[in-house]
Amino acid sequence: MENKHVLMLFTGKGKGKTTAACGQAIRYSGAGRKVFFVQFLKSGTSSEVKILENAGIKVSSGAFLPLPVDLSSHALKKEIEKYFLSVISEIEKEKPDAVIFDELAYWASSEIASKDLIIQNLKKVLTMADVIVTGRDAPPWLLEIADLVTEMKEVKHYLKSGIKAMRGREY
Repeated sequence: MENKHVLMLFTGKGKGKTTAACGQAIRYSGAGRKVFFVQFLKSGTSSEVKILENAGIKVSSGAFLPLPVDLSSHALKKEIEKYFLSVISEIEKEKPDAVIFDELAYWASSEIASKDLIIQNLKKVLTMADVIVTGRDAPPWLLEIADLVTEMKEVKHYLKSGIKAMRGREY
């Protein structure tokens, strides 16, 4: 069996998608692999950024907005696509062994996402690196092209009982 790059997808409505991707990034880094972690719709202020960077992992954040956001705004379309293509260009220069697109599935499921643009560029990155995509509501076409799909399912969540979000636990 050949050893090829794979596309892993962490999706679902439960907590843990980014956390799982961070764990995988640390595993790659611990094995001496070069990792590029793209926080696709986040501002770069989440607590994981510092530890990832301390582990030698390159982090890029597209500071468009805090989640959740209304991704039906066509005003965001060009800005998000421009960021995505700039990250792809940087990946081609950096030549990492693994690339994580945190929250890309969330954008991919929106009406402003270009399915063809996303697929074309994920396939491009897969020629040089493993790819991990996170985000809720992954569209069926993303599930289809992934080599591994893990769905985080919320059974119970403390936020619904009035416990507030805390830095280090949620962000």
